[in-house]
Amino acid sequence: MDRVQALLDSYAAATGPSAIEHRELALHSLESLAAELDSLADPLPAAYAQRVLAELHLRAAEDSDPQRACAMAERALEIYGRVGFHEQEVEALEVMARAHLLQADLHAARAEATRGLHLARRISDALYESFFLRALVRIADRTGTGLERERLLREWGKIASDP
Repeated sequence: MDRVQALLDSYAAATGPSAIEHRELALHSLESLAAELDSLADPLPAAYAQRVLAELHLRAAEDSDPQRACAMAERALEIYGRVGFHEQEVEALEVMARAHLLQADLHAARAEATRGLHLARRISDALYESFFLRALVRIADRTGTGLERERLLREWGKIASDP
């Protein structure tokens, strides 16, 4: 995990004219590290690295790659499932739902957001519950399902008002 964090710090610290090249190098190094970590007896660091890579590929501004982000999040999800660390699946599902929204694959986005919402509720994670409700509201906006949108907004409002 320390090596993953060091690469993330390097990615975040990139500034100036060589920032793009520096970030690309950090991403490549993180991808290599994720593959290396996956061969360990404890693959959780690899799942973490895959999920972080997915997030970085999704947030890469003009270089955003939702398809690649989704593939990496799916890999993280598979590893978490394989080792039975289901609580962390919410993070990968949230990235996948956003990636599919960016690709306008509303069916897949809804499936992942719904699955993630159920998991977030099961583990009592209000932050991720809010993230998934937001995704579902965005899907309802795009599909024109006004009544569903209003129901989801009420649910989201209950989370926001619950201390």
